[in-house]
Amino acid sequence: MGTSKLRLAHQYLPHMSVIAIAGEASRITSGQVTDYLARIRRPGDQVIVDLSGLRLLDASGIQAPPAPPMAPACT
Repeated sequence: MGTSKLRLAHQYLPHMSVIAIAGEASRITSGQVTDYLARIRRPGDQVIVDLSGLRLLDASGIQAPPAPPMAPACT
């Protein structure tokens, strides 16, 4: 199997996390994207995903990552 052609980067801005995904996002790399998003996103931030650097995106490469746990509502 060849090396991954996926590149991931992020930038923190006030109240948002910007994630740049470049290269090839496919079934082979989808786990890397999910793990990266879970590791770097901050609770409460909006998440902006920049896909402008993608050369390949197949259907399995666009799986939505699980939502972070919600804080319990105050009653």
